[in-house]
Amino acid sequence: PFGQGFRLPLFKLSHLKTSELSFISQGKHLATYIGPSIKILGFSMTENDVKKFDYINVYGQFTRSTFRDKVTLDFRLVEYEKNQ
Repeated sequence: PFGQGFRLPLFKLSHLKTSELSFISQGKHLATYIGPSIKILGFSMTENDVKKFDYINVYGQFTRSTFRDKVTLDFRLVEYEKNQ
């Protein structure tokens, strides 16, 4: 359960190929679509830092977002690690 007194669950996406990820704001933030309306967002996760690795695992939470009347499901990154 989550809600008052419980943290939102963290989900893991494994083995993401870093060369296929996109970044915004001159490489300061990760922002990649993984479906027509599902986006991975990683604020302050710079392109230079992330692309030091060939593959990464990411941990985050799903949130619903509305921007300019378009609803998307965002996967907000909390952290990432090198895929072993």
